[in-house]
Amino acid sequence: MSNTFFEKPHRRHVSELNIVPVLDMLTTIIFFLLLSTSFMEFNKLTVPPAQVSTITDPVAPPPLQPRLAVTRVGASYQVLLTWAGPVPGSVKQADVASAQALFTVLSKVVKEFKVRFPSESTLQMGLGRDVPFEDLIWAMDAVRESISDIVLYSPEEAEAEMLKMGATPGET
Repeated sequence: MSNTFFEKPHRRHVSELNIVPVLDMLTTIIFFLLLSTSFMEFNKLTVPPAQVSTITDPVAPPPLQPRLAVTRVGASYQVLLTWAGPVPGSVKQADVASAQALFTVLSKVVKEFKVRFPSESTLQMGLGRDVPFEDLIWAMDAVRESISDIVLYSPEEAEAEMLKMGATPGET
């Protein structure tokens, strides 16, 4: 018989658990938990809902809100300038042949508008989706000669405005 009967069985070697990374992780988590609870008070701001104000002063006239729409039909352009206010109106130019002619027409139309309403300093401008980017630059340069503040709006709105006024924007 061999001595294997009385020998101790081999135990697996169990290494000690390295607890330092676990403590580092817990320290970091505790730090972020403390920070997040202190910032919870700043997130509790209550903002009142947005309200729409209406002009109720009978002395002050309603704003003009001039809108300039330029669309393209085939190779020609259509220009439409509309405004609201106490006396709403519009100016429409059709069959403008080229970008240079568009510059001239826009300069003339906006100058006439500025002479009629000298206190107006902003203009909303929309170009149809068929109008090239270069012509947008021509149009903005023409408008900027008379009115300094230009706000662009979407091509869909420009085309809808043309349709509303009886013009036919559209397909090339």
